[in-house]
Amino acid sequence: LSLLDLSSTRVSGDVSALMALRRLNCLGLENTQVRGNINALSAHTGLVVLAMSMTSVTGNLAALSGLTQLAHVFLHDTGVYGDLSAVRGLKQLVALMLSNTKIRGELAALDGASYLQILDLSKTAVTGTIQSLVGAQFMRIMLLTQVEVGGDLSVLSPMQNLELIRLYDTKVTGTLDFLHNLTRLQHLDLSSTAVTGELGPLAAARSLVNVVLQRTDIDSGMPRLSHLENLTNVVISDNCIGGRLGEDNIPPGLDGLILQGNHLSCELPALARTPSSQLVLPGNLFTGPLPSWVAMREDSLYLAPGLVSWRDGMVYF
Repeated sequence: LSLLDLSSTRVSGDVSALMALRRLNCLGLENTQVRGNINALSAHTGLVVLAMSMTSVTGNLAALSGLTQLAHVFLHDTGVYGDLSAVRGLKQLVALMLSNTKIRGELAALDGASYLQILDLSKTAVTGTIQSLVGAQFMRIMLLTQVEVGGDLSVLSPMQNLELIRLYDTKVTGTLDFLHNLTRLQHLDLSSTAVTGELGPLAAARSLVNVVLQRTDIDSGMPRLSHLENLTNVVISDNCIGGRLGEDNIPPGLDGLILQGNHLSCELPALARTPSSQLVLPGNLFTGPLPSWVAMREDSLYLAPGLVSWRDGMVYF
């Protein structure tokens, strides 16, 4: 037996029951009731795919250090613990997902993972800087939320295959200038970081679909985004964004626009043709009479506390 995939089934039992299946190269037990210690798999040297996320398995990550053929490791939301240095010898790694585990150690343990495409170490005790990942030129997905990881965002500029960057609540610094080279980037979340500078580079990332930049140190005006046809959700709240908000700042296919807690201004009727089904705009400097289109919106409009909100088909003052 070389392939065993029982993911998302009602299968249960201890992982040690698989010790005799030494020819396994693909093991899928995600989202099951399986339990036990991953050390029971330490002799399965032919494993290429190990998927046991969202189970009750535990054990030290060091149990995988001798499985040099491993390319895909999915152990997020488990009881696995240990130091990230245990994967330093896994040179074939393509995907490493260890979020919401007790993994610790330095991000530098991945500096030789040149084939790495998917990385998720969110909500772990991993530390270090994103500089350690510059050798992973094939990386497409980088998830490092709520970890003690820092570094300047400029080091991401050569990583042109990136499609998703989520560095929420980390210690990264720098500006958005790195976006000029990331033409494939679709999802960006740098909320609760010390990112500074201007929003202008967003206009260069033509593949963007979602942008989340809450609680940063960005203090510019809104850039021209009307040419970004793929951009559907923009969340740039609780910053120091100023200037006027006009049609050129709003993408044509927008579904959600959340800009609360800034210093933006405009006459409210100027937003009449905004395509967004949800506007969240309190805490800005909008002026002018309440436009008649407020009562025609189908979803949600939030302008300012005590002014008006539109929800459930009714207008609330």
